[in-house]
Amino acid sequence: MSKSIKIFVFSLIILFVSFSLKAQKLSVFLGGGFNFMSSYGSIDDYIAGENDFPVTPSHKGGMLSFSADYRLFGNFGFMLSGNYYLSSSVELSDPSDGDTVNIDTSPHFGVSLNLFYSLDSGIIKSFFYIGGGFDKLFSEDKVYTSNYGYEIVFLSPEKTVDPLFNVGGGVDINVFTIVYMRLKAAYTMIFSEPATIKSMSFALGFCVKL
Repeated sequence: MSKSIKIFVFSLIILFVSFSLKAQKLSVFLGGGFNFMSSYGSIDDYIAGENDFPVTPSHKGGMLSFSADYRLFGNFGFMLSGNYYLSSSVELSDPSDGDTVNIDTSPHFGVSLNLFYSLDSGIIKSFFYIGGGFDKLFSEDKVYTSNYGYEIVFLSPEKTVDPLFNVGGGVDINVFTIVYMRLKAAYTMIFSEPATIKSMSFALGFCVKL
């Protein structure tokens, strides 16, 4: 992890620790759900013997979600959001001969700092957020056997940390005085190379308002 990213993450931690000392306006969410990732890559990127499977098709996978939001004034505040995306299985296709191979995608973790706006209205309260951060890919070199019997080597990329942008929203449903059920959705763009990766995620869990 680069020095600038370490400074960014450390600053986020300090920021929310200071918020938590005031407590009365802090909300913490923990839940899980699914992430639906769009296809990325292009047939034009095909290189025989080097990039035989240039397109990763759309797929879905499970995820764990955490967030902490703090109101600075009125309904406005900041939200620190973190999502851990689990590995999932996808089938890749060689555009030259139709050979296929099933691989497991690498898990990754995204963290973002967002502007947050909440609407207080009765039992059901809606909220919206927008912001950016970084995504960390946990990858390693892997070898798979294709449908035609060839050994295919997938190397871990040199760059495993990329910037991200996300925008989302959801609803809080009052369960107890300070405990809410939260349903949230987010659209995320990871600015990776050679292609930007886009996804839509949905998470359900409980939110405690302190």
